[in-house]
Amino acid sequence: MLNIQLNSKYFAFITFDGIVVEYFNEDNERSTRIHVNMIKSIELTTDKKGVNYLKLSTKKINLSQDLDYEVVEEVKQLIAEVQKAME
Repeated sequence: MLNIQLNSKYFAFITFDGIVVEYFNEDNERSTRIHVNMIKSIELTTDKKGVNYLKLSTKKINLSQDLDYEVVEEVKQLIAEVQKAME
């Protein structure tokens, strides 16, 4: 199971147990559970200022969370594991 604090400023966390992605964000009191078969895409993007974002989308949900620089490699691992489970 992966458990990553994505952003310390917003207390944003993501977990993946091989089947379900769970996203928690204390700043906007948001919690979301997404089965891997519902995910359309998951990716790491970087804006013009060099800020990294984790983006995840389903048919009805579009999540975008800026990341602390220190967790980028862990997020890449999470993305690879989710993408593998999506196959």
